[in-house]
Amino acid sequence: MSASVSASAAASAASAAARLAKALPSLESISISQLTAKPKLASYHIPRTHQGNLPVYKTYRSQTVYTDIKRVQGNVVQLRNDLQDLLPEINKAHFNCHTINGSLRIKGDHSSEIKKILSEKF
Repeated sequence: MSASVSASAAASAASAAARLAKALPSLESISISQLTAKPKLASYHIPRTHQGNLPVYKTYRSQTVYTDIKRVQGNVVQLRNDLQDLLPEINKAHFNCHTINGSLRIKGDHSSEIKKILSEKF
């Protein structure tokens, strides 16, 4: 009985290996350029609210106005870098990333400019 069990186990292992060989390429066919990871251009997404608006808010804290972008899914730092490139008039020190909760805070009232940029993209 143990011989038949080991034979069926060997047959299932061989069929699994054959399926794996079809799914994955051989090591000889992979080049080094295929192994290097390149970052995606848009590795973030900002979903709209239930009412169809972008989650861009203007908040007031201790007599200072901030523009908050919330609900960012993905790379918040990439979003910050893209906005810094698109809005060079804003000081780079005014951008503050919160990667844990997926939000970006910018010092100053820039909500209309950011909504205009994000509405074209999302």
